[in-house]
Amino acid sequence: MSYIGQEPGLGQAQRSIFTATAVTDTVTADDDGLPLNYTVGQVSVYLNGVKQVVGTDVTCSNGSTVVFDSDYAIGDVIEVIALSTFSPADTVPASGGTFSGNVIMSGNLTVNGTTTTIDTTNLIVEDKNIEMASVDSPTDSTADGGGLTLKGASDKEIKWVNADDAWTFNQHLFPSADNASDLGSAAKRWRNVYTTDLHLANDRGNWTVIEEEDYLSLRNNNTNKLYKLVMEEIEQPPVFQHPLREEE
Repeated sequence: MSYIGQEPGLGQAQRSIFTATAVTDTVTADDDGLPLNYTVGQVSVYLNGVKQVVGTDVTCSNGSTVVFDSDYAIGDVIEVIALSTFSPADTVPASGGTFSGNVIMSGNLTVNGTTTTIDTTNLIVEDKNIEMASVDSPTDSTADGGGLTLKGASDKEIKWVNADDAWTFNQHLFPSADNASDLGSAAKRWRNVYTTDLHLANDRGNWTVIEEEDYLSLRNNNTNKLYKLVMEEIEQPPVFQHPLREEE
């Protein structure tokens, strides 16, 4: 089972007993001659069963020596309890690491940083809506330049440009199949269409409308014949006013 959290702390206690055979103030080994080994700040010392105050009654500063504030007597029993390092077999410390298996979090995950890298073949998101540029006070200015970038030989981008008040595409847009999708509908029409030459094709014909300086021309792309549209200038019609409105 993987562990994530604080750095592994101290767990098992190692107990050393020393019986004084001379009057002195220092202990370096137990009765069996095994040297003391402790982590500074994680050690307890008892003199004849009475716990000593580390830093006042006794000094434990180097991991291998215990020095009393005053000499102990012959026959005194000194007990040193040191906590050994707790090391789980499978850990990822809070300072960083790698999980080699799957990780499931039942709560929320907050990532604070500048870059979040997802190195995976497929990214599956259950939510239907993805928010971007979600700052405390979002505006069109904070959204400027936001969008999606698909990396390739050149970047394929969908970006929001605040100056144009529009989404912009730097690549072509194709339907997934020929003659199968609509751009708008009878109920949802595009207001104006701005284009250069206009190409029209179906199962009967294939034409291109070409804008010349003073007229429009049509090219039959099946025969490559070019036709000029004859246009007659007309006066602007008068504004219609309902007769009943004149009597009011």
